[in-house]
Amino acid sequence: MFNTSAIAPMQAHSNVDPMQQPAKPRIFLADDHYLVMETLSVLLAPEFDIVGVATPGQSIVEEMTRLQPDVIILDITMPQVSGLDLCRTILETAPQTKIVFLTMHTSRITVKEAFRVGASAYVVKSCGSKELVTALTTVLSGGTYISQELQESLSKPDAEELSERQVEVLRLIAQGFSAKQIAFRLNISSRTAEFHKNSIMDKLKLRTTAQLTRWAMEHGLSA
Repeated sequence: MFNTSAIAPMQAHSNVDPMQQPAKPRIFLADDHYLVMETLSVLLAPEFDIVGVATPGQSIVEEMTRLQPDVIILDITMPQVSGLDLCRTILETAPQTKIVFLTMHTSRITVKEAFRVGASAYVVKSCGSKELVTALTTVLSGGTYISQELQESLSKPDAEELSERQVEVLRLIAQGFSAKQIAFRLNISSRTAEFHKNSIMDKLKLRTTAQLTRWAMEHGLSA
C-alpha cells in the first residue's frame, strides 16, 4: 500500500504561458525510498509532468486509475507486493500505460520476467539521468528499452536460465509454500512441483530451500 501525499511532485517553473506549451508526458513514480523519488522529481520535471509519487500507505493502482499517467516508473522490490505483480495488475486495469522498471536488480532472470509481465523498459539505478530520459522517450514512442550495461549479458546464452514455470515455482517457494501447496496453486502434481524445485536448485547450484529463498529475495522474485 502506498501514500502519494508524502512528497509533493516538483514542477519546473517557467514564465511562458502554459496554454501555449505542448502537454508534457505524464509520469508517476513508485519507489519505497523517499530520496529516490524526490531526486527523480527534480531530474525529470523539465521534460515530464510528474503527476504523482507513491510511498507506503496507499494503493498504486487506485492512484494510477485516478491520475491516468502515460508512464509509471516502478521499482521491483516494493513493500508488501512485488513490482512484478504490480506491473501485471496495472496493465490489466490500464493496458495502455507504459511501465518502466528502475531497479538495482541486474539478474537476466529478473529482467526477462519483467518483460514477460508487460514492462516496456528496464533501467538499472546505476544509470545516468540521460539514460532514464532515453528510456522514457523510447517507450513513449512505442519502443522498448534495456539498460546498456545489461544488453551484452542478455545476448549471451546462460546455463542458469529458468523457464517461466520454474520462475513461478521459485517465487512460491520463496513465499513459504510447500510442494503440495505449489502443486495446488499451479494445477500440477506434487511430483512435478518437486521436479521443478530440484531442477531450479541444479541450475542455480543451490542445495537447500533456505538458499533458494535467499536467492529469490536477492533477485526481486520473493514477493
